[in-house]
Order: sequence, then structure tokens, then C-alpha cells
Amino acid sequence: QAIRLDQVDPQPRLGLGLAMIRRGELASGRHQIEIAASLAPTNALIRSYMGKAYYEEKRGPLDATQFAMAKELDPNDPTPYFYSAIMQQANNRPVAALADLQQSIALNDQRAVYRSRLLLDQDRAARGVSLSRVYSDLGMEQAALVEGWKSLAINPSNYSAHRFLADSYSTRPRHEIARVSELLQAQLLQPININPVQPRLSATNLDPGTSLANATLNEYTPLFERNQVKLLASGVAGSNDTLGGELTASGIYNRLSFSLGRFYSKTDGFRENNDDKNTLYNAFVHFAATPKLNLQVEYRRRDTQRGDLAFKFDPEIFNPFVRTDIEQKDIRVGGQFVISPRSRIIANVTDVERDEGREEKTKGIPIVDKITSDRWQGYQSELQYLFQSQQYNLMMGAGRYDVDVRTRITRDHGALCLNDILLEAFGITCLVETDATRQYNSAYTYINITAPTKAVWTVGLSYDDYEIVDQYRKSRFNPKLGVQWQLNDKLHLRAAVFRTLKRALVANQTIEPTHIAGFNQFFDDFNATTATRYGLGLDFSLTSRINVGLEYTRRDLEIPIVPSPDENFVNTQYRDRNENFHRAYLYWTPTKHIAINAEYQYEKFFSPEGVDLTKSETHILPLSLRYFSAQGFFGKLATRYVKQDVDRTGFANDSDTFLLTDTTLGYRLPKRRGSLSFTVRNLLNKKFNYYDINPWVSEFVQPRFIPDRFFLAQLTLHL
Repeated sequence: QAIRLDQVDPQPRLGLGLAMIRRGELASGRHQIEIAASLAPTNALIRSYMGKAYYEEKRGPLDATQFAMAKELDPNDPTPYFYSAIMQQANNRPVAALADLQQSIALNDQRAVYRSRLLLDQDRAARGVSLSRVYSDLGMEQAALVEGWKSLAINPSNYSAHRFLADSYSTRPRHEIARVSELLQAQLLQPININPVQPRLSATNLDPGTSLANATLNEYTPLFERNQVKLLASGVAGSNDTLGGELTASGIYNRLSFSLGRFYSKTDGFRENNDDKNTLYNAFVHFAATPKLNLQVEYRRRDTQRGDLAFKFDPEIFNPFVRTDIEQKDIRVGGQFVISPRSRIIANVTDVERDEGREEKTKGIPIVDKITSDRWQGYQSELQYLFQSQQYNLMMGAGRYDVDVRTRITRDHGALCLNDILLEAFGITCLVETDATRQYNSAYTYINITAPTKAVWTVGLSYDDYEIVDQYRKSRFNPKLGVQWQLNDKLHLRAAVFRTLKRALVANQTIEPTHIAGFNQFFDDFNATTATRYGLGLDFSLTSRINVGLEYTRRDLEIPIVPSPDENFVNTQYRDRNENFHRAYLYWTPTKHIAINAEYQYEKFFSPEGVDLTKSETHILPLSLRYFSAQGFFGKLATRYVKQDVDRTGFANDSDTFLLTDTTLGYRLPKRRGSLSFTVRNLLNKKFNYYDINPWVSEFVQPRFIPDRFFLAQLTLHL
């Protein structure tokens, strides 16, 4: 009707084009945008949207031409740089993509861009593109995290920034809770979109070597939200009988979107009884009941079988008879209600049923054989209110966890278990059964204050109450304080100090903020562990091509010594532990085809008594050279120098130093159809001793360094 009233006005043409594309009529919608561009040839924003349409139709280099015209027509608009970065990344030009991203940020008050200035279509599809992939391909994970942290400090309801962080955390050790929690928050805050919910992304403690952690399929997300169905597939095959694959189908139709996926991975590991097998399923449905109310339901299932994955310095120190089986089913219901443009409520309830069995045997000594089975049944519910203004934003929330845990321990004492008199005489227990209810209640308030303009102060307070009913209880208030300060266009400062009480979590997820000024709050510690963390970080852009940074963090922990199931909690003792993580990095892109990275990482753990590892001090120096060609080929050569000193109970102090070399060759398929790569880890087949961080987590995974040459081929397809 508007077109009939004014044939030469470009705006109705653009609006009609967007509406047609949303309905699934891409070619017809693109034609209307072309007419709008012909009516207003100097309108930069319309040129940006034309570029988007050509990108969607895979009509390069027409998309690049339109973005270049938009940049020239309005040099102060970050929109074309944002879209151009997505295009450059898809065309195997991550260095050029990074340059466009940096320019879009510079034009947007040093804040990351996730959509265009035109809010008519909200750029929902474009906002779901995994821009963290740009940084990941270049090996600049720390730079990606900094951008995500800054974005969420300004706007905690930005679902794109939450997804950005979730993808960026995928390669960082001990950030599994933060990763899946950021993913959950992104899901709850997002509108209807085509992004698939990949099964592996919502699961924790998978083998990083075979779990396709680097196959971020969302980089193939279309730039327009429109009715359609798409299929994404990825697979790996490698040494040690390693196989893995993920298949995801997702679709959108008007106010409904869905995602169905299956993930599978297996490996025999680098030694006997080091095998690990995982099968995951995910089904997700999202419905926009009204423009303000979004509802979603998700079903997840996990089946895991694994042996002894711990790497305790000497590769030959392991138990060949330990087996673990896990079967878990989660049903999650959540939603978002937008009260006003400034305020909204999100809610989530997850019901869990988990069975975990652990069999421990000692060859030739059956009297110490032990079988443990645990069954968890319960739920976790959370509610959060978010308010946004120009001077501050506010997050208030509460949660409850209520799970019944039934434990059954069977010990093989041979013939003694058949004779009650002998059992009583020797004080032997063959069977222990316990049933305990674990409850957790929390409430919190966080406020991010922008004062002065370039600084964001975070002030928070949480109340955490953890209880094993009728046995043990611990509760306390935990203060939080942090600041992110953009001192100038080049220098960014982060600092924080805060306290946490390790909570019990269903599926390891929460909607409470996961970080304070970029320092992670949630680690996989033992439940009821109290931790105080101190952090200081400095990120500096020497030039547009060189970035450097420093980070210092320390954690002081008070860990409960949990008694065995047949004991009581009356005299619970606590053990102190200290953890230090420091890092320095240098990122350099000397040419449009090359990226060079250097880091220094320092880790120190200290526990005075009562554990296998009392002290660990590790120095890691990763160096990498990456190459990207315009024809789609890419490669990487990386080395990691590692020096470690450990003190173990019952052993003399040990140390080892080793140098690992990895290499990757790959090719991006034309028309954004996917990619193919071949990787060799530990190219020189270096043998070494190393104590992995597994002792500090509740569920073991494969170690990050393996004393064996490992081949891996990976294929990702966008169908």
C-alpha cells in the first residue's frame, strides 16, 4: 500500500523485501531491495542490506561490492564492516575479517557490533553468526573473550554476546560450567531463529580431542531470518580408533523454530583402558506465543562409557580395571517475557535423571573389588529479572536445586560376605546403601554501573545455601566487585575480587552471571567449596595488527573433606588449597594471510595435605603460525613448550620438560559448503610425564597433552 502511495520512496521497497525474505521468498525479497537501491543509490544502509541478500544467495563477489559501496557512502556506519567481517570469515579471510570487526567496534564507541543500525528486522539471524570463529581461527581466544565481556557489561540481555562467550570458552580448560551456562542464557534470551542447538555444546566433560570442539557450525548461519530448513553435519576420524560425528537439522516457520541433533564420539585412547565413548541426543522447540512471550522446551540425553582417563604424571600409573558408565536424561522448560524495551524476565526449570556406575577392581586381589552406583533424580529452577538503562543495568534472580541421590556401594570380600558371623567378627561391610536429599537455594543481585563513561563497575551480592538434608549444611553471603575500564582507544583494564560457594547444579548450568569483569565465577570444584578469587587483566592494542595482554588471577579455596557414604557429616573437616593462573599473550597479523601468536601460561596448585597431588607448578609456552589463502586453503604450525614440577604423596618430587609440535592443513569448500582439515598432534611422537588438572574436577576427561602421535581428519558440511 505504501508503494502504491509513493512509487519513488525506497523505504517501502526495503520493508517489503525484508517481509518477503522472512516468509522464505529470498529471490523476490532481494529483487525488492534492488529496486530500493535503484531509487536511493547513495543510501549506505540499503547497500548493506543488498550485500546481505547477495551473501544469502551465495553470489560473490556481488556481496563484497555492495559492502564496499556502503563503507564509502557512509564511513561512520559500523553496519557494512560488521557484515563484511562475516563474509570475509566465510571466504577464508579471517585476517581481513578481524580488520573489519575492529573497524566496526571503533565506529561503535569501542563496543562490539551484533546488528545493523536498522532495527526493523533486528538482524536476528546475523546476530547468531559465530563471530568468535574469527578469533578462534586466528588463535586469538583472549581477544574474543574481552569483546564478549565488554558487551555483556553494557547489556546483559544481549543473547549474541552470550553465545559469543559460549563458543569462545570451548577451548579454555576448566570453563565448562561457564560455557554451558552462557549457552543456556543465550537460548533463553534469543528470539525465534534458525541456529541449531548442537548436542555437544550443552554437554560438559567430553573428550576435547574427538568432540568436534572446533567445528562451530554456527559460522554457516544465514544472515536473514526466514522460513527454511537446513542440515549441518560434521565428522572426525583419527588414530587410536577415534571416530566422531554430529548431525543437526534445524528449521523455522513463522513463530516456531526447532532443532534435532545427534552426536557420537569414541576413542581407544593412548594406552590400555583409556577408551572414551559418548552418545548425545538433543531436541529443541522454540515458540513465540506473542511478540513479548517466548517459550521453549528442550530434551537432552547422554550415554557415556569410559575407562581410566586420569594422567597422573607417569603414563603407566593407571588402573586397567576401572570403568565408568553414565546415563543422563534432562528435560528443560524455559522462557522469556519482555515487560518493556528496558526490562524482561527469564525463567528456566530443568528436570534431571542420572545414573552413574563405577567399577573398581584390582587384578589378583578380588577382596578389594568395589562397585558404586549413584542415581540422581530432581530438578533445578531459576528466575531472573533484567533491567537496562543508559547509566546502569540490573540483574536480580533466585534459584532452587532439589535432588535425591541414592548411592549403593558393593565390596567383594569373598566368602566373608556369605557368613554373617565372620562379617561381624572382622567388622567388614559388603553392602552400603544411602539415600540423601541435596538442596541448594540462592538469591543474587548484580548491578553494572557506567561511571565514568569509559568504565563499567560491577557490584554484586549473592546468598548461597547448600544442604544435605539432616547431615550437612553450609550457607553464606558472597560479595562481588569488579571493573572494566576502557582507559583509551588502545588500553583496556579489568580487575575483580569476589567470593563464591560451589553450588550443586543440574546439567552444570545456571542463569546467574558467570563472570565478574571477565573473571570466571564457576569452576568444577567439590560442592560446598568456598573460593575467593582475585583478578587483574590488561589488554593493549599496540597497533591495528598487534595486540598484547597480561592477566593475573588467584583463587583461595576451602574444600570440605566429604566422608564416605557410610560415615556421617557431624565433624566435617576442611582443606585449604591455592590456585594461581597467569598468562601473557602477543597476537600479530603481519599480512592479510598470516597470523602469529605467542603466549605464556603459568599454573600453580598447592594443597597442604591429604591428596595425591600436593603441589603442581606448570609453565606453558604456546607458539603458532597460521596461514590463510583466498583460494580456501589454510594451515597451522604450532609448538608448545611445557615444564612441570609436581609433589605427590608417596613419591619423590618429579619434573619433566617437553616440546610438542602440531600441524594442520585444510580447505574451505566453495559456496560455504563446509571445510576439510587434517591434523597431526605431537608430530614428533614425544614421550613425556605430565600431571593433568583432572584431580581438580569431579568428572575426568582426556588430558590436554598426550604422549603419543595422533592423527585427526575432520569434515564439516553445510547442506
